[in-house]
Amino acid sequence: GKNALQAKVGETVLIVHSQANRDSRPHLIGGHGDYVWETGSFHNPPEKDLQTWFIRGGSAGAALYTFRQPGVYAYANHNLIEA
Repeated sequence: GKNALQAKVGETVLIVHSQANRDSRPHLIGGHGDYVWETGSFHNPPEKDLQTWFIRGGSAGAALYTFRQPGVYAYANHNLIEA
């Protein structure tokens, strides 16, 4: 939609995912997290090349992704209770 994030091929975006109560498993359909901080702490080394990452309830995480090809990328939560 008109409020969707716009990025060009080669651009890198930072995705921040926070979860209030339940664990969640975010995923960028069509991509993956090049670098993922599942615990939200940038003091820790990131995981690399994760398709789905685990965010604990009451926590936040972050991921960097560089777009390699044009298209529409959907951001989903694989916690099926919320599907």
